[in-house]
Amino acid sequence: MDSPLFRFARFIALGFALTLAPNALAQQVPAAKPDLRYECDGQTRGKIGFTIWSAQGICVRDAGGKSAVLRCTVSASAIDIPSKIGAERIDRASGKFSGIFGATNRPAPYGGSCKEVKP
Repeated sequence: MDSPLFRFARFIALGFALTLAPNALAQQVPAAKPDLRYECDGQTRGKIGFTIWSAQGICVRDAGGKSAVLRCTVSASAIDIPSKIGAERIDRASGKFSGIFGATNRPAPYGGSCKEVKP
């Protein structure tokens, strides 16, 4: 029969595993490179759960640079850390927000369009 202390330790270990596993999987996806010849059309703002973020977007090509399609993505900065942690857990499956654990520059749910930078 398991002791209460052993069950508690197993519960904590499982919690850490469930928290860190999605982040480890996300790090294996190659990151898209920004295309500096293009820029997003201004600020990208949105609300995910209880987290409000606002950041200047960057234009990126699909991972590997094989696609000519440009997407406006953001590096999100949240104003409240607890909600940011919650948003990271909720939206990692959709790939729209990375939260504080993973890489940023994920596709934004309220993304803008990319335009060519005039020299």
